[in-house]
Amino acid sequence: MLLNVVKGPTSLESLKSVNGILYPTYQAVCLALGLLEGDNHWCDTLTNASMDNSSCKLRELFAFILIFCNVSNPSELWDKFKDHFMEDYVRDFNGINQMQT
Repeated sequence: MLLNVVKGPTSLESLKSVNGILYPTYQAVCLALGLLEGDNHWCDTLTNASMDNSSCKLRELFAFILIFCNVSNPSELWDKFKDHFMEDYVRDFNGINQMQT
């Protein structure tokens, strides 16, 4: 009877390598291996919410997602939706500047 031998990791650094690519974090390795869901779900959630919610509500939802939902890349999510999060501030700032001129 032949036994299949599976080579295991030889160091902590080898755990960060997938298909010859060295990842900076173990979380990035898990994403590369498909062990984590990624942020597509949260991106879809914020996209849908941005269609009929105020900027204030979107910021609250973003904070809730960050606190309770283990987002894998919060800064990427922020960058994608920052314009939606700041719409009310931009509108108010532009209104104040127009009144002053």
